[in-house]
Amino acid sequence: MRRLFLVALAVMFVASLHCHAQNLCPWINAATAEGVLDVKVEASVQETPGKDTNCIFKSVETNGSRSLVIEVHDIGDRGKEYSDAESKCTSAPTPVRGLGNEAFECVADHSDSHAMMIIGRVREKLFLVSVTLTGRPDHGLTAASLEDKVTIAAGQVAGSLF
Repeated sequence: MRRLFLVALAVMFVASLHCHAQNLCPWINAATAEGVLDVKVEASVQETPGKDTNCIFKSVETNGSRSLVIEVHDIGDRGKEYSDAESKCTSAPTPVRGLGNEAFECVADHSDSHAMMIIGRVREKLFLVSVTLTGRPDHGLTAASLEDKVTIAAGQVAGSLF
């Protein structure tokens, strides 16, 4: 019996050498992000000392890219937090129902990218979810389908924050 225990312990030790932990996004996993973006993605998570967390999912394509970015922050000054978040919008915000509190969506375009963003709140957490297309025009995605994709991802985030 003792020999079996030692063998099992050795197997677990060797297995642990081959396995390593990866940072995981607390709100959405890479498989779900791949489903939202319709491409294979690489994931990264950035945490700051103030308990803010950013999850970034980027396509592994070389020509043009798609990305899903999720930012979650503790709310200090609600008015300032919302105005800072809204300043990322390049279009007028439109209210969104059913995705937390005070949620709105907007376009967040830049010179080389097209993005749709949803910003909302659950309890004392502010969340920003954006889906961005960069590089060559992506004819597979219309504005409506981009809006659907960001809504799906924001629903996942808001649901996990409840």
